[in-house]
Amino acid sequence: AAKTSDALLVDADEFSGGADLLLGAEAEPGVRWPDVRAEAGALNAAALFGAVPRARVRGGLGRGGVGFLHDDVGPGILTGPRSRADDGWSITPRAVAAVVDAVVGSGGTAVVDLPGTGGMAEVVAPRADVLAVIVPATVRGLAAAARHAAVLRGMGGDPVAVVRWPAPGGVTIDDVCFATG
Repeated sequence: AAKTSDALLVDADEFSGGADLLLGAEAEPGVRWPDVRAEAGALNAAALFGAVPRARVRGGLGRGGVGFLHDDVGPGILTGPRSRADDGWSITPRAVAAVVDAVVGSGGTAVVDLPGTGGMAEVVAPRADVLAVIVPATVRGLAAAARHAAVLRGMGGDPVAVVRWPAPGGVTIDDVCFATG
Protein backbone atom coordinates (compact mmCIF):
# COMPACT_ATOMS: atom_id res chain seq x y z
CA ALA A 1 0.00 0.00 0.00
CA ALA A 2 1.13 3.52 -0.65
CA LYS A 3 0.34 4.42 2.97
CA THR A 4 -0.47 2.35 6.02
CA SER A 5 -3.97 3.87 6.05
CA ASP A 6 -4.59 1.88 2.84
CA ALA A 7 -3.65 -1.42 4.48
CA LEU A 8 -5.83 -3.80 6.47
CA LEU A 9 -4.61 -6.84 8.36
CA VAL A 10 -7.48 -9.32 8.12
CA ASP A 11 -7.28 -11.92 10.87
CA ALA A 12 -9.29 -14.71 9.22
CA ASP A 13 -8.24 -17.30 11.79
CA GLU A 14 -10.77 -17.09 14.60
CA PHE A 15 -8.56 -19.28 16.82
CA SER A 16 -5.32 -17.33 16.29
CA GLY A 17 -5.44 -15.35 19.51
CA GLY A 18 -5.81 -12.03 17.71
CA ALA A 19 -3.73 -9.92 15.36
CA ASP A 20 -4.47 -6.94 17.60
CA LEU A 21 -2.52 -8.66 20.41
CA LEU A 22 0.34 -9.35 18.03
CA LEU A 23 0.59 -5.65 17.18
CA GLY A 24 -0.15 -4.31 20.67
CA ALA A 25 -3.48 -2.82 19.60
CA GLU A 26 -5.85 -4.82 21.79
CA ALA A 27 -6.96 -1.70 23.70
CA GLU A 28 -7.55 0.35 20.54
CA PRO A 29 -11.24 1.12 19.93
CA GLY A 30 -12.95 -0.12 16.81
CA VAL A 31 -15.11 -2.80 15.27
CA ARG A 32 -14.18 -6.46 15.39
CA TRP A 33 -15.44 -9.39 13.30
CA PRO A 34 -18.79 -9.77 15.12
CA ASP A 35 -19.58 -6.12 14.28
CA VAL A 36 -18.94 -6.46 10.52
CA ARG A 37 -22.02 -7.30 8.46
CA ALA A 38 -20.18 -8.69 5.45
CA GLU A 39 -22.69 -11.46 4.73
CA ALA A 40 -25.05 -8.91 3.19
CA GLY A 41 -22.74 -8.28 0.24
CA ALA A 42 -20.57 -5.35 -0.78
CA LEU A 43 -18.87 -3.33 1.95
CA ASN A 44 -17.85 0.32 1.93
CA ALA A 45 -14.04 0.28 2.23
CA ALA A 46 -13.81 3.85 3.54
CA ALA A 47 -16.29 3.07 6.32
CA LEU A 48 -14.42 -0.14 7.15
CA PHE A 49 -11.03 1.62 7.31
CA GLY A 50 -12.57 4.30 9.52
CA ALA A 51 -14.13 1.80 11.92
CA VAL A 52 -11.43 -0.83 12.59
CA PRO A 53 -8.74 -0.53 15.28
CA ARG A 54 -5.35 0.70 14.11
CA ALA A 55 -1.91 -0.44 15.10
CA ARG A 56 0.46 2.28 16.26
CA VAL A 57 3.93 2.49 14.76
CA ARG A 58 6.35 3.49 17.48
CA GLY A 59 10.08 4.04 17.59
CA GLY A 60 12.69 3.61 14.91
CA LEU A 61 16.29 4.18 13.95
CA GLY A 62 17.69 6.98 11.88
CA ARG A 63 20.88 7.12 9.84
CA GLY A 64 23.94 5.74 11.55
CA GLY A 65 21.80 3.94 14.14
CA VAL A 66 20.83 7.16 15.89
CA GLY A 67 17.48 6.62 17.60
CA PHE A 68 14.48 8.89 17.30
CA LEU A 69 10.97 8.71 18.61
CA HIS A 70 8.23 8.33 16.12
CA ASP A 71 4.53 7.72 16.75
CA ASP A 72 2.30 7.20 13.75
CA VAL A 73 -0.91 5.46 12.79
CA GLY A 74 -0.30 2.02 11.32
CA PRO A 75 -2.49 -0.40 9.40
CA GLY A 76 -6.08 -1.21 10.25
CA ILE A 77 -6.76 -4.54 11.95
CA LEU A 78 -9.88 -6.66 11.57
CA THR A 79 -9.80 -9.37 14.22
CA GLY A 80 -11.94 -11.10 16.80
CA PRO A 81 -13.30 -9.53 19.98
CA ARG A 82 -11.31 -9.25 23.19
CA SER A 83 -13.49 -11.61 25.19
CA ARG A 84 -12.87 -14.83 27.05
CA ALA A 85 -16.47 -15.91 26.51
CA ASP A 86 -17.57 -17.93 23.53
CA ASP A 87 -19.97 -15.40 22.08
CA GLY A 88 -20.89 -17.70 19.20
CA TRP A 89 -19.20 -15.52 16.58
CA SER A 90 -17.41 -16.99 13.60
CA ILE A 91 -15.77 -15.87 10.39
CA THR A 92 -17.10 -17.16 7.09
CA PRO A 93 -15.32 -17.37 3.75
CA ARG A 94 -18.01 -15.11 2.27
CA ALA A 95 -17.31 -12.43 4.89
CA VAL A 96 -13.55 -12.59 4.25
CA ALA A 97 -14.15 -12.37 0.49
CA ALA A 98 -16.36 -9.28 0.96
CA VAL A 99 -13.73 -7.56 3.14
CA VAL A 100 -10.85 -8.38 0.77
CA ASP A 101 -12.87 -7.29 -2.28
CA ALA A 102 -13.78 -3.97 -0.61
CA VAL A 103 -10.19 -3.21 0.44
CA VAL A 104 -8.57 -4.21 -2.85
CA GLY A 105 -11.38 -2.62 -4.88
CA SER A 106 -10.62 0.71 -3.18
CA GLY A 107 -6.94 0.46 -4.11
CA GLY A 108 -5.84 -0.75 -0.69
CA THR A 109 -3.84 -3.74 0.43
CA ALA A 110 -5.36 -6.63 2.37
CA VAL A 111 -2.99 -8.88 4.29
CA VAL A 112 -4.93 -11.98 5.32
CA ASP A 113 -3.86 -14.35 8.08
CA LEU A 114 -5.49 -17.67 7.18
CA PRO A 115 -6.24 -20.59 9.47
CA GLY A 116 -4.17 -23.72 9.00
CA THR A 117 -7.16 -25.70 7.74
CA GLY A 118 -10.58 -25.14 6.20
CA GLY A 119 -12.07 -23.47 3.17
CA MET A 120 -10.93 -19.91 3.85
CA ALA A 121 -7.92 -20.29 1.52
CA GLU A 122 -10.26 -21.17 -1.37
CA VAL A 123 -11.70 -17.63 -1.36
CA VAL A 124 -8.43 -15.85 -0.62
CA ALA A 125 -6.09 -17.70 -3.04
CA PRO A 126 -7.75 -16.46 -6.25
CA ARG A 127 -7.74 -12.89 -4.91
CA ALA A 128 -4.11 -12.91 -3.74
CA ASP A 129 -1.14 -11.25 -5.39
CA VAL A 130 1.17 -13.18 -3.04
CA LEU A 131 0.53 -16.27 -0.92
CA ALA A 132 3.10 -16.59 1.84
CA VAL A 133 3.51 -19.77 3.85
CA ILE A 134 5.20 -19.13 7.18
CA VAL A 135 7.69 -21.95 7.73
CA PRO A 136 9.12 -22.69 11.17
CA ALA A 137 12.68 -23.83 10.48
CA THR A 138 12.15 -27.33 11.88
CA VAL A 139 11.65 -30.70 10.21
CA ARG A 140 8.04 -30.76 11.41
CA GLY A 141 7.54 -27.18 10.17
CA LEU A 142 8.89 -28.16 6.74
CA ALA A 143 6.52 -31.12 6.52
CA ALA A 144 3.53 -28.90 7.33
CA ALA A 145 4.67 -26.15 4.92
CA ALA A 146 5.12 -28.65 2.11
CA ARG A 147 1.50 -29.75 2.51
CA HIS A 148 0.21 -26.15 2.69
CA ALA A 149 2.19 -25.17 -0.40
CA ALA A 150 0.81 -28.17 -2.33
CA VAL A 151 -2.78 -27.31 -1.35
CA LEU A 152 -2.32 -23.65 -2.36
CA ARG A 153 -0.82 -24.72 -5.72
CA GLY A 154 -3.89 -26.91 -6.24
CA MET A 155 -5.99 -23.75 -5.88
CA GLY A 156 -3.98 -22.02 -8.57
CA GLY A 157 -1.70 -20.16 -6.19
CA ASP A 158 2.06 -19.81 -6.36
CA PRO A 159 3.08 -19.66 -2.69
CA VAL A 160 6.35 -18.30 -1.39
CA ALA A 161 8.04 -19.51 1.79
CA VAL A 162 8.76 -17.08 4.62
CA VAL A 163 11.09 -18.83 7.03
CA ARG A 164 10.93 -18.24 10.77
CA TRP A 165 14.46 -18.70 12.12
CA PRO A 166 16.44 -19.87 14.09
CA ALA A 167 16.70 -23.49 13.04
CA PRO A 168 17.25 -25.55 16.18
CA GLY A 169 17.28 -28.79 14.19
CA GLY A 170 19.81 -27.63 11.61
CA VAL A 171 17.27 -26.98 8.82
CA THR A 172 18.85 -25.05 5.94
CA ILE A 173 17.41 -22.78 3.27
CA ASP A 174 18.03 -25.59 0.76
CA ASP A 175 15.81 -27.86 2.88
CA VAL A 176 13.06 -25.22 2.84
CA CYS A 177 13.29 -24.80 -0.95
CA PHE A 178 13.17 -28.55 -1.51
CA ALA A 179 10.20 -29.09 0.80
CA THR A 180 8.04 -26.22 -0.43
CA GLY A 181 8.89 -26.53 -4.11
